[in-house]
Amino acid sequence: MKILLFNDYSSNVGGAERFFDAMYKALQHAQLKVYTAALQEKANNKYLDALRNANHRILIHPKIVQIFEALIARIGPDLVHINSNNLYTNSVLHVLRRNHIPIVQTAHDFYLIERLKRIYYLDRSLPIQYVTPSLPLSVELSRLNRPVTHLKIGIDLQCWTYQPFEWKERTLDLLYVGRLEDSKGVMVLLDAFKQLAPHFRLTLVGEGSARDSIVSWIAAHQLGKRVTLAGHCNDTQLRAFYHRAKLLVFPSLAAEGLGYVGLEAQACGLPVVAFNVLGVEQWCLDGQTGFLVKQHSSEALRDRIRNVLENPKILVSVAQRARQFVENQFGANFLANQLVDVYDRAFQIA
Repeated sequence: MKILLFNDYSSNVGGAERFFDAMYKALQHAQLKVYTAALQEKANNKYLDALRNANHRILIHPKIVQIFEALIARIGPDLVHINSNNLYTNSVLHVLRRNHIPIVQTAHDFYLIERLKRIYYLDRSLPIQYVTPSLPLSVELSRLNRPVTHLKIGIDLQCWTYQPFEWKERTLDLLYVGRLEDSKGVMVLLDAFKQLAPHFRLTLVGEGSARDSIVSWIAAHQLGKRVTLAGHCNDTQLRAFYHRAKLLVFPSLAAEGLGYVGLEAQACGLPVVAFNVLGVEQWCLDGQTGFLVKQHSSEALRDRIRNVLENPKILVSVAQRARQFVENQFGANFLANQLVDVYDRAFQIA
């Protein structure tokens, strides 16, 4: 079986891309022939204006069709697994329908649910098998009568190694990891951070369309010495950040499929504070494996961060429980077996 894993972006810009990497490793371990492809390197989409119209419908773009047709002809996959394809959906599905290739698609966020509620003839005329690591997304897809499998994902505990929480050895105060986008709450985090004591430091790991505005905001508020933009990091660099930080802030304002970054941090023994949005509650149990902020405001986030950092003993116990939780709930790698079963079903209905 020759599998093509397809993603919008090639770099690990967010949780969907990190899940893409986990799938690739799992399928390789299952000794399947796996190819990976992406249409661009980073989350900076030059086709975005052409792809979307006033109703935010994703259109068929001739250039994307041409590129993807050439990719399919070169690889000749038996099945295409679309992992994250919000930007090019109809263009890619158009090619796959013309070539009669079985399709599996991963649901990572509720944007897909909103799109499927509208009339998109390509989506409705294709026998797509959906998979998702998110229980809430699985429920929503079932309500739309879509065939869906809730994947029991596995966190690579050999990569995301546990570091016991020692306050004096944690040289970074606050850490953010993810796309630099408005929906991820980065500006809310920055507004909360500026209200904290001047000795605190914040490191932002990731890239995204809001980077320039973030740089301008930091300069305007004279926070250049307190906020560091680390850009894109590989796994080794990111693990070092997890081991050095005192607290990961996960300020997403929109519903999350799961929140892969939070699980990585917990596996490394780094406590997480997050807004209480759908999806996050699957792993961030308030006061047990993490800290939830109910009110989605910079003031509420500031107060919770300040309270947590003033109580190092709480951080020690939460870090230990978080690692144990990840080991028990997400440590076993069932991913490959589940995916193979889904692929078999996709062949049956194609």
